[in-house]
Amino acid sequence: MTNKTLQRRIARALQRSPFVMRLAYVVIRAFQPRFSVGVVAVIINPQGQVLLAEHTFHPVAPWGLPGGWIKRGESLAACAQREVREELSLDIEIERLLTVEITQEGHVDAAMLCRPRGQVGTLSFEITDCRWFDVHQLARMIGFHRFAVEYYITHHLNSTQTGKMEHGD
Repeated sequence: MTNKTLQRRIARALQRSPFVMRLAYVVIRAFQPRFSVGVVAVIINPQGQVLLAEHTFHPVAPWGLPGGWIKRGESLAACAQREVREELSLDIEIERLLTVEITQEGHVDAAMLCRPRGQVGTLSFEITDCRWFDVHQLARMIGFHRFAVEYYITHHLNSTQTGKMEHGD
């Protein structure tokens, strides 16, 4: 059995039983500090498209931004770079912090605006596929991932097209 076949079987099983990932989240939270922090990368190519990854372990909405949980002592930027390199074998340039939100009790998510440096390479076991999407025609994504792209559209894309920056930029 190939890795892709095994990945797809795991993804289908989790899609049929999303409670498994919820249980895993509860177990992980029991061993985490008071707050866990996740970081996603909003990677925009020169054509203005955003890179989305199909996550093996996101059963409800598999498509989303690459990213993961921050390690102790790691910066937000370093976490985004590490996670994208691990998941997509892609180096990125961090432009800026887009937004930070408390997305669940005890969990904070941050989104970094990034540019690709090179091409996507070998995908990790966590990622089934990845594609560039038009920012106005996105796949179904979990809440914070969609919020981060919408934040980019509202506060960065629209402001650069009109020549003015939104409040806070």
